[in-house]
Amino acid sequence: MKKTLMAVALLASMTVGSVQAATVLGFKVGGDYWNADASGTFAEKGQPQQEFGYDSSSRYSLWFAIEHPIPFLPNLKIRENHLDEDGSLADADMSFSGISYTGETYANIDLSNTDFIGYYELLDNDILSLDVGAGYKKFGVYGFNG
Repeated sequence: MKKTLMAVALLASMTVGSVQAATVLGFKVGGDYWNADASGTFAEKGQPQQEFGYDSSSRYSLWFAIEHPIPFLPNLKIRENHLDEDGSLADADMSFSGISYTGETYANIDLSNTDFIGYYELLDNDILSLDVGAGYKKFGVYGFNG
């Protein structure tokens, strides 16, 4: 019994890697820019397609991360993604979902969101970096037409 228990303990100790933490507190800040055009049409069944002329083609993200030396406590990264689009339709004369639209009509959609990411650095050296974690996305969809 003791030999079996020792063999299991030895095997378990070989499969568990050592836990290492960062040696200093670190902060990272960054940003991304995305140049993309939005387009699209809509219509009720049997009606001609209506197209809004969207004016913005720039999207951006800003983020910061905090890395610390405390084992078993995940590092934190927060990322704000800006996805907002404004459009207009001149001389509108249409009906959609029982609402009539005439003249200058505007549309706005805001798909901006925030990511909260907790992660562990499994491997961090000059050649390769490997992080594993999980994230939560706070997402609100806002739209306006009129």
